[in-house]
Amino acid sequence: MIILGVICYTPYARSVKYELNLARGTEVRVIEYLDEDEWEETIGNSITPKDWFGGDAERENAKSKFTLRSTDEVKYTTYDIWYLLFVEYIPLEVQHFLLTGLNQTIFTEEYINTRFDTEYSAWEGIYSEWDFTTETFDDEADEKEQIMTILKDPEDYEEILNIYNEWVVDTNETLQVYNLTIPTVSQEEIFWSIVKNSLGIACPVEEYLEELIDTFQIDNIEVQENKLIFEKEGKKEYIVEIYFDDQGFRTSFIIKNKNSVIVYKIAGDYSTEILLGILSIVLICGFVGIIVLTIKRRKRIREI
Repeated sequence: MIILGVICYTPYARSVKYELNLARGTEVRVIEYLDEDEWEETIGNSITPKDWFGGDAERENAKSKFTLRSTDEVKYTTYDIWYLLFVEYIPLEVQHFLLTGLNQTIFTEEYINTRFDTEYSAWEGIYSEWDFTTETFDDEADEKEQIMTILKDPEDYEEILNIYNEWVVDTNETLQVYNLTIPTVSQEEIFWSIVKNSLGIACPVEEYLEELIDTFQIDNIEVQENKLIFEKEGKKEYIVEIYFDDQGFRTSFIIKNKNSVIVYKIAGDYSTEILLGILSIVLICGFVGIIVLTIKRRKRIREI
């Protein structure tokens, strides 16, 4: 059902209590604060803001932008969802070997979908993204067509992770002959990837995040209303706070040291099509009103 640019779906799979309320629109995100010395002291230099967010994410006042163009209900095969969630964990040399080497059959879509014959219900968002920059945004996005995926049933993430790691263990038995290996993915790693990379989450946000945490049984994460608090370890312990609005969009990303002092902050301002439409109507009505008043005033002057 589409109403004035806001897309609302009622799930039809196992998770009947969640829905997607993300509206088409554009968000501009700004690096509001970065303490480089504290980052080095707390997190270290093995990870930088650029590693997480790309572009000029290590520069204060740099901006990025994304435009959510459409959302839809989809069903993913195992191969589809693996490609979206896990390809970043497979070393490039291993990917090349699996796709072109003697054992390419163990990484084909047909092989994986036959061995793990399951479909997963999800929402899929198509969006364009502009990387963080201190310059004016180009007319064309750096990434013209990105895919955002939100599984309707949070428990599906655990099943997908388990069968992926099962495949990794089996595949490594073959790869070790060639001195190659694929790392397994931990529950914390995949959870971090989901919340860090996603533009939004299903609604109600708090309940969806809580079920996701319960599914993975991760102790160092908690939810407070629409805020996700993630305890991580770098050189020292630090805290990541990720905020979502009532529609499910991620609105800010904050890193604090163990004394709750802000180290890094990204804030976003999302403008939906419905708000832009209302603003346009207000401006048009105001303009028309001015014209009408001007005409009436001129008419009165002539009568005088």
